Amino acid sequence: MVVAIGLCALAAAPARAEDAAVLAKGHFDAGLRAFDAGEYSLARDEFEEAYKLRPYPDLLMNIATSWERMYRAASAREYYERFLAAAPPDSDLRPLAEKRLRVLRSLPGSILVDAGKEGAAVALTADAGEVRTDRSPHRFDLLPPGNYHIHVSAPGYQALDQDITLAPGESQTVTQRLQPQLEQVSVFSTPDRAHVFLDDADTGGQTTWSRAVPVGEHTLRLELPDRPPRLVRFALEKGKPYLANVVLAPPPRSGRTELVLAAMAIGGYAGGALTVALGGNQVTTGTGILATGLVAVGGVGLGFLGAWALTSDAMKVGHSSIIIGSSLWGTVAGLSLSLGLGLTGDQGQRTSQQNLMAVSVLGTGIGVGAGILTAWLANPTPGDSALVNSGALWGLLGTGLLTEALSLRAGTHDPALGWLTLGGNVAGLATGALLARALDVSRGQVAVVDAAGLLGTLLGYGLGFAVGSDLPDPNSGTFCPAPVNRCVSGARYALGGMALGLLSAAVITRRFKFELPPPEALLHHDRGGRWRLGLPNVRFATGLTPNGADQRAVLDLVTGVW
Repeated sequence: MVVAIGLCALAAAPARAEDAAVLAKGHFDAGLRAFDAGEYSLARDEFEEAYKLRPYPDLLMNIATSWERMYRAASAREYYERFLAAAPPDSDLRPLAEKRLRVLRSLPGSILVDAGKEGAAVALTADAGEVRTDRSPHRFDLLPPGNYHIHVSAPGYQALDQDITLAPGESQTVTQRLQPQLEQVSVFSTPDRAHVFLDDADTGGQTTWSRAVPVGEHTLRLELPDRPPRLVRFALEKGKPYLANVVLAPPPRSGRTELVLAAMAIGGYAGGALTVALGGNQVTTGTGILATGLVAVGGVGLGFLGAWALTSDAMKVGHSSIIIGSSLWGTVAGLSLSLGLGLTGDQGQRTSQQNLMAVSVLGTGIGVGAGILTAWLANPTPGDSALVNSGALWGLLGTGLLTEALSLRAGTHDPALGWLTLGGNVAGLATGALLARALDVSRGQVAVVDAAGLLGTLLGYGLGFAVGSDLPDPNSGTFCPAPVNRCVSGARYALGGMALGLLSAAVITRRFKFELPPPEALLHHDRGGRWRLGLPNVRFATGLTPNGADQRAVLDLVTGVW
């Protein structure tokens, strides 16, 4: 409702104020037209101009009504209160102004909470104790005027608390952002000066490195030139600073040197073997022996030149190991095939040597080619190559011992030895390849298992030889110069010792990757629940005594999460 003030009221003024009265009447009429047209902002301005020229209290009612139509409750209340203060006690408009004030003073308001973290828990508490909860962002509507307390929380973030006084009809917005809960992360490395990346972001720092980091799951990556990068995943918890001692693996060892040395040995053997295979009777003469030696030396030189020219220092150890092992097992396969086919039988010593050398050199060449192809296609790690070579070794040794343990007759011993060792070699290679696909092992781990298997084999053979009989068996064919029964007993016990040594070492070392131990304590219990051996950690600390601070050395022997 707009109060219509008569022209006489606005014009009742001394003659010297006639111009002001006319202007006031003009603003008032313009305000009425604007109000009727719904242009409440313009109407308010016109009424205010009229009030400046002629400050009649009734004009305050018009201004308050315009503010109310603009949904500006606070401004409307202000002008209603000004009218009640200025209007005479008997004004007919006082009841209306008092009624509108009661309504405006009880208008509900709203509070929008947006803490910058979607899903954060929001609790709105009123003075009366009423609590409303929801998730950010959220608008709390129909709130009575009064005082409110807002509490926002989220896992990994610092809680937010804010007090708000909500006026009638007022809408307020809380846009303070939740700040992450920080904890200190310290990283040491051996060697130091490693570049630190946190969650794949470059921190620009080097070890020793320390920084406040938001709680939660994180990934550290440490990089040092010429060394493999190291990843560390950890969960940072509130109130628990995190300390990491990271040991960076040494630079990858090149397999070029061992491959060159092996190529020289293979070249020397192939040269000598080919000379025997092609030379026939001439090899046993003085000139033939000299020629064989010269060809072998030439093979060593060709092996060196070929391997050096075709490789670089970037040669992976896994590649060199599989090539060297394949050439060796190819040679063994050729020798086994010669025995199995009887090519070393009653054809004369020289002819037998020719056949044996020819087939073995053929096997060497096939083995080298297979090794190169495997390295190219499979890209084996050093552990994979060691596992494949270990499988071939134990397949060969196991079948050789089995031949002895069967106590075969002299006429069938050599062919059986050839076929069994050939089959054991192939089966060992296949088993090693399958294990390499299923297991992640290191070269050192395989070496320890091999050493345990060898020790078990030697102990078993010694025990079996000791308990064996001295009774001769002239019909048996073995390579043992001792009494046959002792050799057969030793081979049988050796098979058991070999199996026991390999299996026990494989079980014991199944989780031990032979990495450098963390220099945290002699005995360390890591977050994965595993026990690891390390080096005693000596550090210096300040202790308190009755006489003051005292520097002392502290030796950590046991540490971990208990």
